[in-house]
Order: sequence, then structure tokens, then C-alpha cells
Amino acid sequence: MSEPRHNHAGPAVNGTPKGKCPACDLWGNWPERRANDATVPEAPWAKGDRVVLVRCTDTYTKLSPGSGGTVSLVDDMGTVHVDWDDGHRLGMVEEAGDVIRRE
Repeated sequence: MSEPRHNHAGPAVNGTPKGKCPACDLWGNWPERRANDATVPEAPWAKGDRVVLVRCTDTYTKLSPGSGGTVSLVDDMGTVHVDWDDGHRLGMVEEAGDVIRRE
């Protein structure tokens, strides 16, 4: 069973984002998180998490399965941006078939 996706969908105030997401520290348009609020799942990835590449659908990357890296950010679309140990920077998109796991 996979971890729940972090959802940034939520109401804006006067058409502008409400502020920082308390779960992942990104700015955007999401509901406030309250204690014991099961409707807003925890982010599966956070800045600084160490990850290992399992599969990447980008045909142009030189990354290979087993490559290690550090999560630099998770954007409001759910893309997990990783600074790979070999110097590459690439965003992992689960919906596109990219797979990473914790180191």
C-alpha cells in the first residue's frame, strides 16, 4: 500500500494563496492543517529526505536505478525534486511512472 499523496488543493483568499503549507513548508493554495485533521495527509517526502532511484521514465537522463540523492523540494503539483549525488537535478513524477524509495 502506498503512502497518501500530499494534497495542496484548497481555497484561496481573494484569489491569492493562503500562505505556507504547514506539512511541507511550501507556499501555495491549501487548507490550514489542524491537529487531528485526517483530511490533510502528511507529505510523503520532505526536504532533506534521502532517496534511491528505482525507476525513471526520462529517456534523456543518465541516472540509473540505485542512484542516491536528497530531496530538495516537493512542488505544489507533487513533483519530488531531487539533487542526485552525481550532480544531476531531476524532478520525479509518480504519475509518469517515476519511482523512488527511502534510502
